[in-house]
Amino acid sequence: MWFATMPAVAYVDKVGRKPILIIGAIGMATCHIIIAVIFAKNENQWETHKGAGWAAVVMVWLFVIHFGYSWGPCAWIIIAEIWPLSQRPYGIALGGKCLNYSHTKGNSN
Repeated sequence: MWFATMPAVAYVDKVGRKPILIIGAIGMATCHIIIAVIFAKNENQWETHKGAGWAAVVMVWLFVIHFGYSWGPCAWIIIAEIWPLSQRPYGIALGGKCLNYSHTKGNSN
């Protein structure tokens, strides 16, 4: 993910936040849909369709890349930019806490 995130930091100001977020969301959604189709077609036959399993792994990897250049770094930028200067420290603290909670809550299973 580092290889996807570092270039995003360099070109986010040139390209803009909105196009990066939209392209990343489309890429992540596409990966999710493809993984869902692969799992639906091969739910009980993974032993005989090893290529489908590897295709699902590749789609997860591509999902991580799409997240790495778009929603990963840009979410932190948006949190910092939406608050006025007088309220920015409190807004960043609240937004950061919510963002961290949303990432860790889904992984607590």
